[in-house]
Amino acid sequence: EMSPEGTERIEVRCPRVTEAMALAKGLDEVLEATIFGDAIHMLTRQGSDEALRRALREAGFGDAMLTHVPPTLEDVFVTLTATREAAAHV
Repeated sequence: EMSPEGTERIEVRCPRVTEAMALAKGLDEVLEATIFGDAIHMLTRQGSDEALRRALREAGFGDAMLTHVPPTLEDVFVTLTATREAAAHV
């Protein structure tokens, strides 16, 4: 399992994914967000579904569809790369 403790991976489907991802990256609950096809894969703090759904709805993205997903190889790569970069900046 490549999701750090206390986090979960969520796939978000909503209109205008690029704009939705930009919004998501500004939220405290969202640790990572990458576009994956026509959806956004997010690494979020555990239990942030409602806050995320509300933020998207309030920003005009309608009722976003949130699904819990296992990490894909791409998600794992993004996490490992981010971790390695963070370690390099110490």
